[in-house]
Amino acid sequence: PTRLGHFKAELLLRFSNGAPGDANYEREYPVLVRGFCLDVPIFVDSEEYYMETCVYGHIFRENVMVRNRASVAMKIQVQKPKQIQGELQLNTALAYIQGHGSQSIQVKFSPKADFLERHPEYCDSERGVGAFKIPMRIVGADQVLPVTTCLTGVLTTDAVTFVPQVLNFGNCYVGSSMAMRLVFTNESLLKRKFAFPRLPSGISIHNVPPDVLEEEGWGGVDCPPGSIAVLEGGGEGIFGSLLPGERRQVSVIFSPESATEMNHKIVFKVLTGDLCAREFTVPCTGQGVSQVIEFSETELKLASIPNNSSSRESVIVTNVSKVPQIINVLMPQYELCAMKATPVCCTLAPKESRRLQLEFKPTQDYVDLLKNPKEEKADADGAAEEAEDEGQMDDEEYKQHQLTDIRMHGGRRWEAEAGTIHSSWRLPVYFRPQNLPESREQMCYLGVSTCVLSSILSLSPPKLDFGDITAGQRHVLPLVITNLTPEDPQELHMEALPENQCFAVLNAPRTVGDRAFQFMIEFKPQLVQIYQCSLSLRTDKTRVQVPLRGKGVCPVLKIEPEDGVIHMGSVVYNKEAKDYTTYQLVIKNESPFELVYKLETVIRGDRGPPPFRLTPNSATVAANSSLNVTVTFQPRRPNAIFREKVLVNVPNQREQTYVYLYGHCFKYQGYCLYGMDFKAFGRQEAQAKAAFLDSLAVGTGATVTAEGAFEYPNAQSKDFSLVFERGEKLKLLMIGASVAPGTPSAP
Repeated sequence: PTRLGHFKAELLLRFSNGAPGDANYEREYPVLVRGFCLDVPIFVDSEEYYMETCVYGHIFRENVMVRNRASVAMKIQVQKPKQIQGELQLNTALAYIQGHGSQSIQVKFSPKADFLERHPEYCDSERGVGAFKIPMRIVGADQVLPVTTCLTGVLTTDAVTFVPQVLNFGNCYVGSSMAMRLVFTNESLLKRKFAFPRLPSGISIHNVPPDVLEEEGWGGVDCPPGSIAVLEGGGEGIFGSLLPGERRQVSVIFSPESATEMNHKIVFKVLTGDLCAREFTVPCTGQGVSQVIEFSETELKLASIPNNSSSRESVIVTNVSKVPQIINVLMPQYELCAMKATPVCCTLAPKESRRLQLEFKPTQDYVDLLKNPKEEKADADGAAEEAEDEGQMDDEEYKQHQLTDIRMHGGRRWEAEAGTIHSSWRLPVYFRPQNLPESREQMCYLGVSTCVLSSILSLSPPKLDFGDITAGQRHVLPLVITNLTPEDPQELHMEALPENQCFAVLNAPRTVGDRAFQFMIEFKPQLVQIYQCSLSLRTDKTRVQVPLRGKGVCPVLKIEPEDGVIHMGSVVYNKEAKDYTTYQLVIKNESPFELVYKLETVIRGDRGPPPFRLTPNSATVAANSSLNVTVTFQPRRPNAIFREKVLVNVPNQREQTYVYLYGHCFKYQGYCLYGMDFKAFGRQEAQAKAAFLDSLAVGTGATVTAEGAFEYPNAQSKDFSLVFERGEKLKLLMIGASVAPGTPSAP
């Protein structure tokens, strides 16, 4: 029989003698054959006992249950395997099993690391490396067939490898931190839990962020870790779990609290399964060093801004040593970080402090730093095609190249799905004593974090530059603000501008929806200097800054003639007042700035319509150039002398510049006057004449013609009284002729 149970078979026996006729004999007999197959008395519950995964050096137990089917007691004995001292023990190897009873054989298995090498007969090569198969043979008295079973499983180690095996931080300044990468690998085939218990003060452990590992993985599997300076974002690395064969990296950070030596062994404890625990130690040494320079903050987090805006933060650097120190801030390339530091290099005296300002000003080129610039070329038909050269990198390679460049300069950059761009930098700050040029430079780091938001508001222009404006003059420029998300109106809020910067916003902010809004910005410099500030605008979702810049200048004004005295000559009077004379007044600008002037009459020596006219009355004179102003003398009545004092108004001049105009108008061409000196005059000289002469301008007391029409009196004098006082030997008379009637078209 091949199986246990009851068996039966029905057989039919047929007899026949083969004789002919009546002598023939035939008969059938049915036969029933029965059988019953029983198992051996001694048996085990399982043909194979799987002990799963066993760890070297730990004890694993298994119970092999032997049972007796017989009704009488039977003696059993384990023939295989033989006990191995300290590794394989059987309890018991000899026993009696009562009728219908059972007996448990306890197997204690504690393999060493070379168990399979010393006992190759137990190696199960069919199931892979580390698999074992230990056959068991149990014999019973009065039972011919032995009972066979086996112990199977997989052997693995509980080792964890560390790289490096010793952490030596060297010197670290108090208040600063140093990080070293610790790589440990789970050599076991089991998932394990780990922890760093009992860490001393001054040492912390953080996970390395996945994106950092990804960037380092571009260099290959064997790329040495620790090439990225910025490691934030990984979270605490004190606790965790390790998958079979997993390689984990953590950052061990040393932050000394005092200038003392640190010599400690970091405990690394792993738990394999539920019972197998093991401790490892990693020696850790370092030396805390007193600070030479001190920062008010070691980590700067700049405000989140959209592109084409700027954000500034400052940190105070103090020299706490007793000797002067030369400090140099090593900044990455501006294209990579969009940051500037001021000052970059300076010398600090003992106990001296200085402000270090960092400005973050992202542009569109900074936002598109990881995008591969597409090169296009036109074919013979004029169609544009993408240039695909053999040496050109694809988009992913170009991105990896840019991120590698950022990493090599001490930075880290990542872009979120929402369109924000985050960057973190470690800026090295070098310093050395000023009096010891041969001394070795020392270094510490300043952390900076930046963020670029997606643009919501568009500014046109992004920067207002008023240029050179004469001090005291006013100039207005528009600023157009457009909402890039018109379905989401943005309510503008504006921060006040500094009063001493001479900029002013002429209209109030409002909500910007689908229509653009225009600010009017005024610049009116008061002094000769450069003015600059930023107009800060904010909404509930973003904020922008508009740089405002202007320069107050003082142009140098000169005129020809230099004394400003212009004698326009004499004109013959006629009722239509068509005759006039002209003169070219030259206004010079001897400075590299534009000059804006305005001509203003400050003193007139007569009443009625003005006889002098200056064109253009106001204009702008380009830098280092001149402009001709036409002075026209066209009187409306006869008068012996016309005077007018004109101010050439240019703001912020040290001295005022005046033009003094003289002219005459007579009924006849020839004239004679008392001698006079054509020079600068004041209000008293210009208006010192009789009330009768003033009345002539309005006709009061004037004569009339024979027809009864109004007629100006003759301004020409015929009689002159020359009285010589004692000692006086010279009197002057001015005799002249007016321009010909019909001037300027007269022959």
